[in-house]
Amino acid sequence: MRVVVFLALATLSYGASVSGTVYLRQDRERRPLAGVRVAARAADGGELLAAATTDAQGRYRLPDLAPRRLLVRASKPGYFAQAVAAREESLVLDPAADEDLSGADFELQRGGVITGRLTDAWGEPLDKLTVALSRLADPDGRHRDYFSDVPSDDRGVYRAYGLAPGRYTLRILRPGREGIEDHPAPLYYPGTTDPTRAGHLEVAAGQEIRGIDLVVRPEPLFQLSGRIVEAPREEPAGAHLQVQSAAGELYTVASANPDGRFVLPRLPAGSYIVSAFAGNRPHGRLVVTL
Repeated sequence: MRVVVFLALATLSYGASVSGTVYLRQDRERRPLAGVRVAARAADGGELLAAATTDAQGRYRLPDLAPRRLLVRASKPGYFAQAVAAREESLVLDPAADEDLSGADFELQRGGVITGRLTDAWGEPLDKLTVALSRLADPDGRHRDYFSDVPSDDRGVYRAYGLAPGRYTLRILRPGREGIEDHPAPLYYPGTTDPTRAGHLEVAAGQEIRGIDLVVRPEPLFQLSGRIVEAPREEPAGAHLQVQSAAGELYTVASANPDGRFVLPRLPAGSYIVSAFAGNRPHGRLVVTL
């Protein structure tokens, strides 16, 4: 006797969904905006879970989402976005607590622009240099949010667009002659390798700041040598040094010889905090200005 078994396959549906409308804000007016990408990522790891594009009425819907915390964000080149409810760039939502997360609306505004030209000391354009922008996250400038990197073209021109309003620092990342492990220090606007002397650029929504030009000159490099006095030799990991800029940014880490002597080459002009460690234990520090 033959037995025939039929299996019914059902599509797994979580049932939770996120939906809303994306608007374009212009002055005090707003209208629905089509062609905006809205993506949901896992809040605990950034994995892309769903994405959609707004229709002619600015509406979107992300269906069948797993019951886990989400980060939902809207994006369109040349614009910056904020969630209407939270006034933040991302919405944090939890489908496990609510299966109908409607009204997840966003507003987009035209982003600001910073543009300029990079040349060498003889006025020749410099291409393929990276211009890195960071936005100051608090009034005293202690915390910065990475924003974007843009390259210079064959004319030496760079153009960063879609910038959210705020104060920005701008730095040039210069490639080394012998590869990425041997690179000069960044050059900060308006022309310094010392991050504590970096200037700030205030950007408003839709504003274009032009003429932020920089001359990239070969920088003088210094060698710093010395000795860690009474360096404990019994420490298995040995003694090493950590060099930070005066602003607290890590510059390099170097090991000391068994007798405590060290050499730190290729340091650009500026102020540094040099800290000595015996294994993981602090052993001393000093401030050096080159």
